[in-house]
Amino acid sequence: SVHGSDASDFDSRLRREAMAWLTARTNDGMDPISRQDLLDFTIDGEMFRLMDRTRGIRKPRELPSALSISTTYRPPGAKRPYEDAMGSDGLLRYKWSTTDPDNMDNRGLRAAMASGVPLIWFYGVGPSLFQPIYPVFIVAEEPEQQQFVIATEVARDLHVADSPVEEQL
Repeated sequence: SVHGSDASDFDSRLRREAMAWLTARTNDGMDPISRQDLLDFTIDGEMFRLMDRTRGIRKPRELPSALSISTTYRPPGAKRPYEDAMGSDGLLRYKWSTTDPDNMDNRGLRAAMASGVPLIWFYGVGPSLFQPIYPVFIVAEEPEQQQFVIATEVARDLHVADSPVEEQL
């Protein structure tokens, strides 16, 4: 097992390598990738899951915070189990896992927000087919709505809390 600074080294290296691998595999994020093909990712010669099999939030035990989030594909007109949507501020919203703020997965996302680490969002575009959006960052939490605020890299640089621009909105 990895401890202390080794753990944070592994964390940042894993995120870097996973995103570089996705860039190569998805034509720079343009092409979707199947759940099956995601199993090809390895680090240090070992397969490492980038997406959880059954849950929307992947918080590997080896990492101090969440690595990825995913949104299930639903055919047009069908209701998703969670409604992830764009907010009026142009930033994405990702719903809590369950309604319990202390749910393990929600704690994993909060830790990612606190440390400012980049995550991967696997957005379902077909059955078992995902468009990877990365890096994304958790920039805020809206507990009343039981959701996190997600920014892409570009939006994160524009999103500065308490900026004069935001006060005028």
